[in-house]
Amino acid sequence: MAVAAAVAEAFNPKATVDSIIDASKAYLPKRSEVLIGIEYAMKLAHYTKDYIKFRELYYKGLEAEIGEPIADPRPIIPLEARYGSKRYTIDPRETVPVALAIFWLAEGDPVETFINCANFGRDSDTIGNIVGSIAGAFKGADAFPQDWVDTVQKVNQPDQIELSRQQYYIITKMMQQSEERLQTLKNNLIG
Repeated sequence: MAVAAAVAEAFNPKATVDSIIDASKAYLPKRSEVLIGIEYAMKLAHYTKDYIKFRELYYKGLEAEIGEPIADPRPIIPLEARYGSKRYTIDPRETVPVALAIFWLAEGDPVETFINCANFGRDSDTIGNIVGSIAGAFKGADAFPQDWVDTVQKVNQPDQIELSRQQYYIITKMMQQSEERLQTLKNNLIG
């Protein structure tokens, strides 16, 4: 829900990085661990104002004990020793907050955001996927280096550009049908 709301806001021509972050939190339940995580990650991002410092502090917070000032406020989840962490592994309670904080720290710049996501570690591919959706909606496909676009196009099937055209066609057709049904309902109520 947080990512969908962020992407939807990012498509708004008047969107800002802060309005996108706000939208990501708007529909989450107040006690949601994802919301608590977003607020924690954003607190660290605002405090550090620097990706490297943010990453370092975030990692320390994951391992801190409850009650320590830097500690991640979410509950410690018993994990197998192989995970090497007290909190989370591949989990939206971590990936969504981290993605949003990295997006904010990069001021929405897709290239800087992707590079920082790739270098974050942990579940960096998921973090990058989340933020790629948001940054792409915010800045558009033209904000990505053409060689990146060409590589994605070359190594992925189906053809991503054609797939996006098909999705756009389907969505606009569905919107048109919904508008027609809405108009019919209005006519029935009025007339």
